[in-house]
Amino acid sequence: MLARGEAHVTARVRRVRELVGTARRVFELGWRVKRAAVVGLGVATAVLVACQFSHAAASALAAAGTGLIAAALHLGVWLRRTARQLLIASD
Repeated sequence: MLARGEAHVTARVRRVRELVGTARRVFELGWRVKRAAVVGLGVATAVLVACQFSHAAASALAAAGTGLIAAALHLGVWLRRTARQLLIASD
């Protein structure tokens, strides 16, 4: 009877540890997203200031931004596909 109780407690402790690990990973992801958002806001503000002074600078920055967005989109699609393939291969 005591062994069954110990097994129950052990199983609960494992579940709590898994939940804490999951919560930690979610928090870390949120922190990374927050940092990326702050960096993006800073870059956007710098671009806005630069574009106020020169039409040529605004055009160049728009072209560079479009290229970066396209590259980020392709990279995101590639990473998603690769992650799925790795997850399938690990099963």
